[in-house]
Amino acid sequence: MNYAKFTHIPAGQFRQLAVLSKLELAIGEIETLDAEAFQGLNNLKYLYLQQNKLKELSETLFNPLAEDVFDMFLNGNEISELPANLFQEQKTIGVSFHKVLIGLG
Repeated sequence: MNYAKFTHIPAGQFRQLAVLSKLELAIGEIETLDAEAFQGLNNLKYLYLQQNKLKELSETLFNPLAEDVFDMFLNGNEISELPANLFQEQKTIGVSFHKVLIGLG
């Protein structure tokens, strides 16, 4: 779904895709993600959100995702700060972003 023109991803949008391991939402117009947008994606390993218009992410956004290793790409967005507990449920994660501060509280 690269080059998508939608601006918001609502809660449970991908709930029916439980076996999905890779989700590409790069190079689009996404501005907001509901706190439960990725609910049900228990097998997701790769999430590509780079080059959108995201400004902030909910602290619980990635909680429903697999605890296993997965890579996430957030670069090219307008995110200036990430919540301190954003990745607390993940055991190991590789994140790519630019000029982002991690919240300390």
